[in-house]
Formats: sequence, C-alpha cells, structure tokens
Amino acid sequence: MWSNLKVRTCITLVLGLFLVAMLVSNGMAWLGMSSSNDKLERVNNAYSNQAVPAYDAYVMLLRARLNIVSSMMDLQEGRLKESADTLAHAQRQAGEARERFEAFLAVAKASSGADRVGAVETAFHAYLEVAARQMEAMQNQRLGEFVQLNPSAQRLNTAFDTAASAYLDRIDTDTDALVDDARAEHLRANTVTLVLIVLALALCAGCGVFIGRAVLRPLKEAGQHFDRIAAGDLTARVDVRNSNEIGQLFAGLKRMEESLTRTVAAVRRGVDEINVGSREISAGNTDLSSHTEEQAASLEETAASMEQLASTVKQNADNARQA
Repeated sequence: MWSNLKVRTCITLVLGLFLVAMLVSNGMAWLGMSSSNDKLERVNNAYSNQAVPAYDAYVMLLRARLNIVSSMMDLQEGRLKESADTLAHAQRQAGEARERFEAFLAVAKASSGADRVGAVETAFHAYLEVAARQMEAMQNQRLGEFVQLNPSAQRLNTAFDTAASAYLDRIDTDTDALVDDARAEHLRANTVTLVLIVLALALCAGCGVFIGRAVLRPLKEAGQHFDRIAAGDLTARVDVRNSNEIGQLFAGLKRMEESLTRTVAAVRRGVDEINVGSREISAGNTDLSSHTEEQAASLEETAASMEQLASTVKQNADNARQA
C-alpha cells in the first residue's frame, strides 16, 4: 500500500502535516496569549478597579473624619471660619469617598457578585452614616453628640477596614489563582510546542528516510541500468516494484530495454542473413569461375584441333600438287 503511494501524494501529505503542526502551534500560542491577556485584564481589573477605589474610599472617609475632628478643635478655639471651611472640606471628602466606593461597588458586583461585597457595602454605608451624623452635629455645633458618636465611628471604621481587608484578601486569592492558571497554561503551551518540535523533527527524519528509499535509491538504481544499457549490456533485469512515479519510470526503462533487445535481435538476424547471402554469392562466383576455366580449356582444345586440322589440310594440299 505505502509503496504504491505517489511521490506527489507523499509530498502533499508531508506539507499538510507541517501545515497542521504550524496551525496547531500558532493556535495554541494565540489561545495562550488570549487567555493570558484575559487573566491580566482580570488581575488589572481586580486591583485598578476594585482594590484601588476601595482603598481610596477608605482613606477619603478617614481623612474626612480627621477634618471633622480638626473642625471641632477650631470651633472649640473660636476659629469659626476655619472650622466651617474644614467641615466643608470634610463633607467634600465624604462625597468623594462615596463616589469612589460606588465605582468600586459597580465593578465588584459585576466581577464577584453582590453576595461577596455585601459585607463591605453594609460596613461602608454604616460607617458613612455615622460620619454624616458627626458632620451634621458639627454643622449644628452639637459637640456633645459628636463626642458620643466617636466610639461608634471608631468601631465602624474598624469594621469597614476588616470587611474591606477580607474582600481584598479574596481578591488576592483570586488573582493568585489567575496567575497560577496563567503559569499552568504557559507550561502547557511550552509542552505542546516541544511535542510539536519533536514531531516535526521525527517527520523530517521520516521524510528523509522516505525520500532516500522511495526516490533517491530507485533513481540511483535506474542510473545504473542506464549505464549498463549505454555499455551495451541488455541482459540486466528491470523490476517494476510499484505503480507510482518511480514505478512508471522503471516501467518505461523496462519497455526501452525490451525494445532495444528486440531491435538488436532484429539487427543480428539481418546480419546473419547478409552473411548467408554473402556466402552463397561467394560460392556462386566460385562455380562461375570454375565453369569459365572449363570453357577456356575447351576453347584451347578446339583451337589446337583446328590448328591440327589446318596443318593436315595444308599437308594434303602439298601432296596433291606434288602428285
């Protein structure tokens, strides 16, 4: 079966295998890169759009509380304008803290789900509500109420810090898992690449063996047949082992050798016939020469007889005159 495969088919199969290997390698690289980019985006989203806004909201609210305390101290020292300005600044900071937290909350709910951020949301709103009550107390100059709310504010600050830290710890755990997945995918991609390299090397070696056995060796054998034919040796047997292009070459070589053998045999028969004819012509020439010699001898005998007859006639004539 394999020996009858055409060389063109084998080359097409090899090129197809190389193409498949290249597509698989590029596909794995593309998938790995796409997955890595997705994980990097998720890590960036976790830190840039969740951890940073949550931390900023906490810091802004903490600064707002510090400014509230500064406003109270200014009020106690009679610096009413400074106290009002500081309180207004604290209110703006509280508003910025709310905006930062809402931005964090929108991303966190979309990424992690409302159940995972519920505790953080509850702690922040409770903390913000106490801060708002303290700012309202300061705005109305109810210092006693402000002082009474301080323990609750401190407790809610700790609760919000704990809830936010727990959530950020979960983000760290998730991002660590993403990093581990990215490393595992990178390892898988490297493994697939190495396997494909090994397969490509094996394919190259197999192609070398195939070309050597199916193409180069038969071509060398065909060259040896041509050399023997050129030297006049038409006795070597040409075997047609398959039906591919190399087999067709050997079939043509076999037909050529058989045709040359028939031609040489016909020439030899013609030469033999010419030799026989030449011998027959030579024998005929010999017979003709023998007959010619015999006729010449007969003519010589006839001439001698004529001379003898002439002599006799002359003698008779002489005798007649004398008588």
